[in-house]
Amino acid sequence: MSTEDAMAILEAVEAKTYNRNDQNGAPKIGFVADDFQAACTGNFACLVGTAGDEDTPPLKTLDYARTTSILWTVCRDLHSRLTALETANGAA
Repeated sequence: MSTEDAMAILEAVEAKTYNRNDQNGAPKIGFVADDFQAACTGNFACLVGTAGDEDTPPLKTLDYARTTSILWTVCRDLHSRLTALETANGAA
């Protein structure tokens, strides 16, 4: 995953508070699958899926485990930048 791709997703999607329609309006904190779907294309479309069976309407899902790769990529980039700045300033 490129840093540019990870940063684009990170900048496009915000954590939110929301109520789950399928859980009687239970309040939740997290991400809205539609937001990720709009931000992710190509290789990253796998972050959004659907769940449900013939008795319930399909529900968009988000693979939270895979979203950690976005954070990992951004954190590594930020760590590299910080290390370069510390080295340049003689603080390493």
